[in-house]
Amino acid sequence: MSTSSTGKRKVMLLTGASRGIGHATVKKFAAEGWRVLCCSRQPFDPNCPWPEGEANHIQLDLSDPNNTVAAIDRIKRRLDGAPLHALVNNAGISPKDENGARLNTINTDLSTWGQVFHVNFFAPVVLARGLVAELQAAGGAVVNVTSIAGARVHPFAGAAYATSKAALAALTREMAHDFGPLGIRVNAIAPGEVATSILSDGTDKIVENLPMRRLGQPAEVAEAVYFLCTAPSSYISGAELEVNGGQHVSPGGRVPRLAGRDQRNAYFRALIRILGWTAPRNAHMSLSKPVNTGPSGPRNLKVATWLSSRIKFPNRAATTAARMMRWLLRTRTSAPTAVN
Repeated sequence: MSTSSTGKRKVMLLTGASRGIGHATVKKFAAEGWRVLCCSRQPFDPNCPWPEGEANHIQLDLSDPNNTVAAIDRIKRRLDGAPLHALVNNAGISPKDENGARLNTINTDLSTWGQVFHVNFFAPVVLARGLVAELQAAGGAVVNVTSIAGARVHPFAGAAYATSKAALAALTREMAHDFGPLGIRVNAIAPGEVATSILSDGTDKIVENLPMRRLGQPAEVAEAVYFLCTAPSSYISGAELEVNGGQHVSPGGRVPRLAGRDQRNAYFRALIRILGWTAPRNAHMSLSKPVNTGPSGPRNLKVATWLSSRIKFPNRAATTAARMMRWLLRTRTSAPTAVN
């Protein structure tokens, strides 16, 4: 049994416990001897196999901000003065259209944006703020569950879901800064494609291009959550742990990929704009004719020189473009040519 320094059983509060990653996390912590308080929008299932399941179940609709705020007192009554060693903000929603397709920035209505952000973004900070005294008493940890979709456009995750998860990653850093002096660590995990009941058709095509060539398992994500809530991670805070089999480094990941010369010239045009020079849309590299530098060109030259030496380019073609730009910036007083 997992106990605190006072010899009492450790306590974890988890949202979104009814299936998938949340359910696996409950199993992991329960197996390690923790008392697990579960928040779910579903009523308690009498068939639940966990000991004390009904006593530790809190029915809560996180899409309603008033319900979330009111739930703080209910949770504190369940704790009955005990410290809270871990808060895992796992609940998340990603609505689809009537045909099951992703909702983008054009066809997502305002009420859906609000609902998604209330569950995925506002609820974590409301719960953490409301339970800060209990977390501080335990020297506890907060784990926010973000997503690979927060860092790249995903074929199935909607725009509201993706942006809420990106915001949650930023919130994790802010919370780590603010909660750290209270002895509370705040981190995030960013799962990729995990084998749950809500996988979309076509996920197998994504898996084919993953470095590890397989889906993740909910238990693997649960292990990462447990790590971030326990002593082995005692000096880790403000981090976002990628749990995606290398999906974030696979081709077509964080940076759009263009082929050869097209990519080189795209970076060339981008650096031209940084300098404040004017260039046609289809400009490419040449050294023969000057381009109008404009009044902001000299002022931005040092910025562009510094930036071009620090940009991380995704492949050899873009790196070649970067080297060419650095040489031009060092050796020429006029701008490189943009030729149609």
